[in-house]
Amino acid sequence: MAVSVRVTPVRRRVTWRAQERIYQILVTVLLLTIGLVFLFPYYYMVISSLRAPFYNFDTIKIDLWPRPASLAGYDAILTQEWGQEKDAVTAVQLLLRGMRNTLFQEVTILVGGTITSLLAAYAFAKHEFRGRQFLFYLMLAGMIIPGEVTLVPRFVMFTRWGLIKTHWALIIPAVLGAGGWFLMRMFMSTVPNAYVDAARIDGADELSIVFKVIAPLCMPVILTNGLFTFLGIWNDLMGPLMYVNSKGKYTLQLAIYTIQASYNFVYGYAYGDTEGLRIQTLFAGLVLSSIPTVIVFVIFQRYITEGTVITGLKI
Repeated sequence: MAVSVRVTPVRRRVTWRAQERIYQILVTVLLLTIGLVFLFPYYYMVISSLRAPFYNFDTIKIDLWPRPASLAGYDAILTQEWGQEKDAVTAVQLLLRGMRNTLFQEVTILVGGTITSLLAAYAFAKHEFRGRQFLFYLMLAGMIIPGEVTLVPRFVMFTRWGLIKTHWALIIPAVLGAGGWFLMRMFMSTVPNAYVDAARIDGADELSIVFKVIAPLCMPVILTNGLFTFLGIWNDLMGPLMYVNSKGKYTLQLAIYTIQASYNFVYGYAYGDTEGLRIQTLFAGLVLSSIPTVIVFVIFQRYITEGTVITGLKI
């Protein structure tokens, strides 16, 4: 005789809740694992800056804690000098000078790039004109070409224009770049045209519409684009190495590169790595230079997440 067993709604509810909790635990563990994987290089950079002199970085074994710990790398950054006797500066002064030059580029590019991107995105998203699609795809094609392909042509062009060894060789291409306006155009195309029509009825001109009506609505994507632009400029080495290779105009990454290269050339440091601090000094400089980016991320992480999610949904 067959016996049927009925599962009560209460038991089903308990089973469903247990499955949901297990799923949440598994997702949390997976996300924590992925987060630790992404954070490990930064952690390794910090502990490597605290290694003792003559630590063997070539070994396959990875020590997760500096034993013994040493601040010799930071001491080298703060005390040792770079340059000739007439204009010798400490490494930290070189980093501060590079940070000042980088901040100048950051402010100029962020302000100029945001304005040009807003204007271009508004024109392509809210205006109908002859050749719009052709110009859109033409500018879009410029994003597909790798930057390395145009390094030499741009170098020749900027040399003829007299922009080599000036920050404008980096600022002008970044301000007129297509990445920001493309992202804003995709977001702006979803903004209802009723806002624009209402502003025109009220007598607003085009610039007022862009900066007083459209810009506030596009603030998430503006902040997202600005933050990614900030990080890209802050970490750029190839551009300054090609176009701004002048002592007084070194950017932050070029200053770090110079400090690391100083152990191989006679730039105030002893020839070679006689103190066993070449890698520790490099990592110490990287840690110090990364502090502003960490602060920016901590402050604006909510905007990064919201802007990325909203932009993805809009597109």
